[in-house]
Amino acid sequence: IANHPTAGTFGWESYSGTTGQEAGGLHGVEIWNGGAQTGQGAAVGRWIEWLLDGRLLYAYSGSDTHSQAVAYGANCVLFNGEDFTPANLNDLLKRGRHYISDGPVLIGDVVIGGQALSMGAVQTLPPNAPATSVNARAHYNFGSSTGTITLFHGRVGDNSESVLSQSGTLTGEGFYEFSHTLDVSARTWYRAYAETNGGTAYANPVFFQPSASDPTAYCSA
Repeated sequence: IANHPTAGTFGWESYSGTTGQEAGGLHGVEIWNGGAQTGQGAAVGRWIEWLLDGRLLYAYSGSDTHSQAVAYGANCVLFNGEDFTPANLNDLLKRGRHYISDGPVLIGDVVIGGQALSMGAVQTLPPNAPATSVNARAHYNFGSSTGTITLFHGRVGDNSESVLSQSGTLTGEGFYEFSHTLDVSARTWYRAYAETNGGTAYANPVFFQPSASDPTAYCSA
């Protein structure tokens, strides 16, 4: 995992030469490093730049708080039927089945053909797959806090991500979703972001890619 991915005294100095999982390189990026964080800039922006450039990488947080007790954004792993064991915890982290948060619960998935693909999934599409409708979703629990959810869509080769939709003010728990037509010509992804008066949260993306662009070893069927 690339820690401190932006420029600085301890910054990651190999941006242009970095490769991701698709080329046996980095597995992820540390997008949250101690303290509070909001928005899509800084380390989050660097992670997205890598995704847009074609690298397959998951987002992680790291405390790096040394002797201070700081409620930074933690890696919150989703267990869905798996036994709660250290081995499964490690496996789910490696699969990107987690969100990063200092308060809100934010679980992202994408429904395609009646099947829900959880955050972290990398779905390989069959050759000549037709464009199809998908639902990008964010399951949330803000408790007594209030805030908004933003759903993002990205495509390898674009200059930036697109905002699919942003919710109105939400509180309590529920889910927020948006229908979209899947682009089958390049690797794409959907991800969710929540910003509340009780903290922020970043969900890992659900990725889709044409079968000709990558080995089917990354397929989650």
